[in-house]
Amino acid sequence: MITIISGTNRKNSNSLKVSKTCDKILQEQGADSQICCLTELPDNFFSLIYEKDSPGYSQMIDTYITKADRLVFVLPEYQGSYPGVLKAFLDSIDPKLIAEKKACLIGVASGRGGGIRPQSHFTDVLHHLKVEVFSSQPKLSGIDRLVDDVFLQDPSAIDQLKTHLKQKTLLLLLHQFLDLLIHQLLKYFHAETIRAKLTLHEACPIQNFSVIVSKLIVLEYSTSCRMPFFSIKIIFKD
Repeated sequence: MITIISGTNRKNSNSLKVSKTCDKILQEQGADSQICCLTELPDNFFSLIYEKDSPGYSQMIDTYITKADRLVFVLPEYQGSYPGVLKAFLDSIDPKLIAEKKACLIGVASGRGGGIRPQSHFTDVLHHLKVEVFSSQPKLSGIDRLVDDVFLQDPSAIDQLKTHLKQKTLLLLLHQFLDLLIHQLLKYFHAETIRAKLTLHEACPIQNFSVIVSKLIVLEYSTSCRMPFFSIKIIFKD
């Protein structure tokens, strides 16, 4: 499950329109996705922010955070950073529930920067929480001209999101396949050895990622950094 978090509690915000567009794209790509809009926060949110067992609110955290495999944050720029309500929402989450997850950040701004400052600030916070943040971060500048009443409508911006989210969807598919592969290999090999090797390389920055779609789907996943070069090629039959 991929949770798309619209990073403001402003009603009918541009961030929500971008979030709805991301949800539509992911659904078209065959991914399971859902939108967490901060307008859904309870009216007394700031009174129960640290009461993690509060009825209703704990269910919200479980649905949108705990059960999510990936997180997509749509970040508007408010006063040079991301909205305070998003930080409060993050503060209310037990760090153990979000640690080790992977996140994609999409910047939204009326100006030319495209939300680069909130992306930078929020990346620091997520790294502190041990969340892996994808280095590729789309930036949507002049957002007021790119949306209609419901969705993002600018063709160039939509194509940018389609390309970006497709890569993240295929990465999720790859990780799910690796999990299945590990499960099968555990019957024959030592568990800790297998997990250590895969964890080591999955943490590397992605240098190459290509996809060929036909009767066979070929995924090429390769990484290169200070650690030894590593490559996987997987073929899924129709």
